[in-house]
Amino acid sequence: MPTFSEVFERALDKAQFKQLTFARKVGTSQGFLSSIIRGTRTPPLDRLDKWADALGLKGDERAEFVRLANLAHCPELIREDYLRMRTRLERLERRVAEYGDKYKP
Repeated sequence: MPTFSEVFERALDKAQFKQLTFARKVGTSQGFLSSIIRGTRTPPLDRLDKWADALGLKGDERAEFVRLANLAHCPELIREDYLRMRTRLERLERRVAEYGDKYKP
């Protein structure tokens, strides 16, 4: 599962934003954005909607952006547990899909 930093950096690239241009658009500093991408700071939860709008994120992309930003604020132990459970859930969903395909009429 990707980190917020990875998803954010990909979104910037996809929207063709340089860090400085995006920083100016959303009213923050390039240094702050850089530290979020490096993983040394957490994303500002109160500005996520503005950032997602500026990046043109919608649907599942936006949901992942918000979910990972919130996860970045959790203690490491909770993050690890969440990621472990998410991996198990994805594995189970794949098995159910495979099982279901075998028994479709």
